Amino acid sequence: MTNSLFKLTKPALTETNVKTSKQLHLLRTILWRHVLPILVFISVEMLTQGPNLKRFDAGIYVLYYLFDICYFYIITYGYVPGIFRFFKRRNGLQEIVAATAIPIYGILLILYNGFVCLLTNGRFEIPFDIHTLQKSCIRGVMICALAYAVAYARYAIRAEKMVSQQKLHALRLENNLLSVQTNPHLINNVLNYVYERVHDYSIQDAKAIALLCEITSDALTETDGLGRISLKQEVTYIEKYLQLNALYKESDAFKNIRLSFDGYESIKLPPKILLEPIVNLFKYGDLNNEAVQAQVILEVKDCTLQLVTRNAKKANHKAPSHKIGLKNLRQRLELNYPDHHLLVIHDTDHFFELTLTIKLC
Repeated sequence: MTNSLFKLTKPALTETNVKTSKQLHLLRTILWRHVLPILVFISVEMLTQGPNLKRFDAGIYVLYYLFDICYFYIITYGYVPGIFRFFKRRNGLQEIVAATAIPIYGILLILYNGFVCLLTNGRFEIPFDIHTLQKSCIRGVMICALAYAVAYARYAIRAEKMVSQQKLHALRLENNLLSVQTNPHLINNVLNYVYERVHDYSIQDAKAIALLCEITSDALTETDGLGRISLKQEVTYIEKYLQLNALYKESDAFKNIRLSFDGYESIKLPPKILLEPIVNLFKYGDLNNEAVQAQVILEVKDCTLQLVTRNAKKANHKAPSHKIGLKNLRQRLELNYPDHHLLVIHDTDHFFELTLTIKLC
């Protein structure tokens, strides 16, 4: 029998352990992807010089390798990514601009050679003989070609990852959409069943259930490619909501509403985007205040939609206001009509007015 006091337990991962693990992973990545390939490249190239390579010459070679390494990383992680970013879909221009790194390398190498001579001989000398220029150009082509290949490979891998992420995101959105469509469908079936059970006992309640059933059916309405419905469908949804609200409060239908959109019935807009201000009016507005009558005005003129809601506030409203609906409205407007909408809200302790203006076309 094993004593529970001597049981081996796996140490819990603390924040320090996680940080140390990430640092070790970063060090291994730098070692395998950067340090080791550079050391192998330098070793192979220096071995080709044979036994005639002196220690002093090896030190000079190290200085030039430092220059090559710095230039390689500047081109790989700075110059070429900048070309890909600023010259998108201009393949010919990308290659031309990238090729300018070769003569730049040659010029910088000649200047660097002068500084090396200053360190070793005490004199700043810049050789301009053909042999030096030829070696600089060949070296520049090799370094720049390698840098361009690595940068392009990183760019292609990153683009492939982005495409994969976008496909995964699109799949999640499609699944969420199908799930959202399933919920109203199930609710609609239940409401039809409840309607049949209630109809024989209360016609008024049956009417409310029938309206609610129609509203949930509207949630299954097919939209266009951008997920929009017609203005006529949106207004029909609002009218059904007003009728349902009247049945719920056992009062007359809200009549202080003015609709004017002749000729724009088929124009498209996101579903329920005009409903939130009206829901807000019925939730917080004092509909029985005769001094400040609640009012809804919806007009479309010269391809510009304007929705205005005005109402006095209820004196003792128990439900707290989180303003989630208005926040959602702002986000949807910014998403669907950036720089083409204006939302003005006048909110006091006793009065609320909202004016929404959208340029539809």
